[in-house]
Amino acid sequence: MKYESEAVCCKEIKEVCNVAGDLDCITLHTGFKAICLNVWVLQIAYYAYRQHYGNLQQDQMYRCYRYTAYRQFVRWCWRTLGKSIRVPIPSCVLCRIRTAFPIQPQPGFVYPSL
Repeated sequence: MKYESEAVCCKEIKEVCNVAGDLDCITLHTGFKAICLNVWVLQIAYYAYRQHYGNLQQDQMYRCYRYTAYRQFVRWCWRTLGKSIRVPIPSCVLCRIRTAFPIQPQPGFVYPSL
């Protein structure tokens, strides 16, 4: 992890444990892939974000997908947060999202536009 604050296990966060239940890791939950990694779901989530806040000022598509996936995860586990309230995202979630939306995608791969 790039920062020490990112080195947190999903089992250390009560809100994440509530969603994960008895699973060893939240990324094994059937909803994780559908909510946080499905590009079509992320497109819809981004459209809702854009309607309220405007376009993300991101120059690279992978950053938009990652940001939207992080927001989806937080919404899934915490439901709602007030403005400027930040919560730690578990390292397993960060790794899984970063793997799904790499900086250098495979040759010939193009992210669907948001």
